Amino acid sequence: MFGPGLRSFGQVRMMRVIVVVAATAATMAAGVRGAHAQGTPAASAESSSAQAPASQPAPETLAEALRRVKITAGTDLVATSAYIWRGFVPTDAFSLQPTSWIRVGGLTVSSWANVAGRRAGGPLTEHDVIVDYSASAGRLTLSAGWINYVFPPAETGRHSDEVYAGVAHASYMNPAVRVYQDVHAGSGTYVNAGVAHEYPMGHGIAVTPSASIGYNHHQWIDRSTFSDATFGVKVKVPTPLKHLSVAPFVNYSRTLASELFPSRVYGGLGISVQ
Repeated sequence: MFGPGLRSFGQVRMMRVIVVVAATAATMAAGVRGAHAQGTPAASAESSSAQAPASQPAPETLAEALRRVKITAGTDLVATSAYIWRGFVPTDAFSLQPTSWIRVGGLTVSSWANVAGRRAGGPLTEHDVIVDYSASAGRLTLSAGWINYVFPPAETGRHSDEVYAGVAHASYMNPAVRVYQDVHAGSGTYVNAGVAHEYPMGHGIAVTPSASIGYNHHQWIDRSTFSDATFGVKVKVPTPLKHLSVAPFVNYSRTLASELFPSRVYGGLGISVQ
């Protein structure tokens, strides 16, 4: 009597299990179809990355670019008992020589003048504009530039232009060589080789002896010859002002061609603000 009832109960229970399993399978199938339709999270992220380009850094502003470049400027004034230049004596009298310069990275632009008191042609005897570019390579410093000369009192040859190139080595005595080629009125070449070294003496004082020799190949003269040897000493003296330096100096320009160049001892004071 109980056998058929038990079988019916077992069948009903089995059918319920089958229904639950079928419903679960249908739900999973629907989830898989939805995932394929919408894309997996990884696929969605990859799709977003492919569609949205990576953000680029904002372009550098002019102010930011200028902050990266080192810009310095200064002015110098030399008071000297005579103006001696490569063995020549353009002004054998007391002179003031002001310089103003600005440096942007390795590029320096300078204005230099020689003022020598009352003269027939006026106190300004010379004005130069110098454009120099220097770069370091290890202990070497390579430089090249252009100089424009103006001689206001001169009746002829009032203007001239010169290009130059040089190399210096940062070592004891700091040897340096520079070659100047005049391409205008003073057509010719001048070569200068020199050494100089600063010796700290304590209390902010430093002494710098120097020596150089020059060779002139038809620059403002009609021959080739060693022209001058210059020996000098400069003493840097501290001042209470941070950006002000003072340096008295004395030089001896020794002629190496007495028929063309005189020998002179001259000295003065250099003042620098930067």
